[in-house]
Amino acid sequence: MVSVGFALLCLSCCPSAPPGLAVAAPKLQRGDELVYSGEIHETSDRPDNRFKKKHLLEVRVFVLEADADSADCAVMTALTIQNDDKVASAVRIVSGSGPANNRDATTAQLQLIRVDSQGLTQILEPLGPPPLTFAKAKRSAVPASPLDSVSPHELGFFVPLPLEGAKVGGNWAVADPVRPPTVWNAKAESTWNGSRCIEVTALQKSTGWDQPNSTPVGWYRSESILASPETGFASVVQRDISRRLGRDIVARIGVKYELQQTNRYLGPRYTDMRKEIEQAWSFGSAGRSVRRTWTEDRLRSETIQRYLDDHPNGGTFRPVLESCRNAAAGASANVAPPVLTAVRIQPAEPAVLRIGYPAPDFVVADVDRPTGRFRLSANKSKPTVAIFFKPGSATSQDTLLFAEALHQHFGDKVSVVPLAIGSNAAAASKQREELKLKVPIYDGFDIRDEYRVTTFPQFFLLESTGNLKWTFDAGVGPETGFLVKRELEAILK
Repeated sequence: MVSVGFALLCLSCCPSAPPGLAVAAPKLQRGDELVYSGEIHETSDRPDNRFKKKHLLEVRVFVLEADADSADCAVMTALTIQNDDKVASAVRIVSGSGPANNRDATTAQLQLIRVDSQGLTQILEPLGPPPLTFAKAKRSAVPASPLDSVSPHELGFFVPLPLEGAKVGGNWAVADPVRPPTVWNAKAESTWNGSRCIEVTALQKSTGWDQPNSTPVGWYRSESILASPETGFASVVQRDISRRLGRDIVARIGVKYELQQTNRYLGPRYTDMRKEIEQAWSFGSAGRSVRRTWTEDRLRSETIQRYLDDHPNGGTFRPVLESCRNAAAGASANVAPPVLTAVRIQPAEPAVLRIGYPAPDFVVADVDRPTGRFRLSANKSKPTVAIFFKPGSATSQDTLLFAEALHQHFGDKVSVVPLAIGSNAAAASKQREELKLKVPIYDGFDIRDEYRVTTFPQFFLLESTGNLKWTFDAGVGPETGFLVKRELEAILK
């Protein structure tokens, strides 16, 4: 999936669009800000994982530096998951009530990018602490986004132009290092909100997409941009991704957002915006260190909170700082990850799944040690955290790392039981090995129905009596560690 943060096209401006109108590269100036907002709809019709999710999307682009050849930009991608009532009630149970605990969880991430005169984008990693300098910054290719989940970064959908340029009515292909090439087309003149635009489209699909009989699995991605020739900015960006199993479409992701406003910051306003971005980048860089202790994460969370308290009227990049704080707080229960390998499992005993009542008993096998077993009813000396996850999914690594963190932090006081749902045991085992996990992983495929598992990951907290204390199916994110740790510590006290 090509991530879509914003798309910028500079098109020749004239009273009417003549044949052969050229699509030019983006032209940005220092202090420019672009604000986009829209929605992402995610659906899955797989028998073992049916769901519908909606995310509100906001993208803010701020140009830090620019010259004739390129522009260095900060891009904030903010995603707000709109949970259904069931998920919202679960969040309220663990996080309390009040205005601060609304039903929707927002995460925001920051990336620095460079856009050149052909619309090609690279990731920037400045060296050293703020103030940031980009002359010697490390540059790398924008990684391919997942095709089966929402990307946390909407990084640019700048239209990549060929060296010879591109004209309306013409096609060109852009190579992809891991996937088939993307075919672009500057289709025709269009309108948006009464203004003249030019529609640019892109198409990319897996090999054999059109032959379901010979290639049973495939994916298809289409993009559409309405770009204003007057401003050179994308007015509307739309992306659709479909995944096929046989002849059936089993998963879809639809993204659509529109340009809301453009601003230009000069003088002190530019300086203040840049300082906030640099502070957010600094806090985020500290959080990306490979090895951190519980104390380091806690102190980082407190430091960010003090900064937020000292700047109560922060700018538009404040959500990034808040996400850094939440991630640090959640990481206090986060350390390293687990992996999975599937083995046969004894079916769980039927029981009623209800808060305060005995949870269904189960016996599960260790995916790496077939002789290893875990039985819930034999583990009544301490609480149990059962974590259902899907190996190889977009959330599996974070889920496993979270399980490992719980395992290391609580030690023998709590049983952490990651339960793999899936038939690819080899992939799970490889993932566990790559993450160098110590927490055992068990095969949970046969007990998913007893626990009514419909989405991944899903968390169940069981008291030492075997009663169900708490369940959470709102995914895994910065807040998850804090919530689970809070519930566990209440039980242990």
